[in-house]
Amino acid sequence: MCNLYEFGPYRFNVEPYGLWRGEEPVTLTGKQFQVLHAIAKGEGKVVQKDTIIKEAWPGRQSPNEPPLSRHVSDINSILSPCEND
Repeated sequence: MCNLYEFGPYRFNVEPYGLWRGEEPVTLTGKQFQVLHAIAKGEGKVVQKDTIIKEAWPGRQSPNEPPLSRHVSDINSILSPCEND
């Protein structure tokens, strides 16, 4: 398993936990971390929604979809300031 993912100006480290933009730490909630980790493991490929849900909400038995869209939107907002860099 890869513990370090790099994309654009970001470094996403699984262990020890952290996301950095250059040398600056970026704050994520625990669930944002889990969702980003599931996406990063795809290494640039499309990651299916069911795969992200299984990884970020393990053992979920409810038929209701978790708030995945909200977490992805929040992550996008966190990463978006770099679009113009």
